Amino acid sequence: MHPFTPGDSYCARCRIASQRDRDRVIQEWEAVRDAAVAAAKAQETPEAAPAPF
Repeated sequence: MHPFTPGDSYCARCRIASQRDRDRVIQEWEAVRDAAVAAAKAQETPEAAPAPF
């Protein structure tokens, strides 16, 4: 068993693993969000331009 601080639900090794997982999930979410924002902006552009005919 890993040593842990009293009152802490995770040992140091588990806390580091948990933080890495959290950081990975946040980065993945931000990448998906940024892609969605870029796609939304790309769809807005043709509507804002006047019709060519």
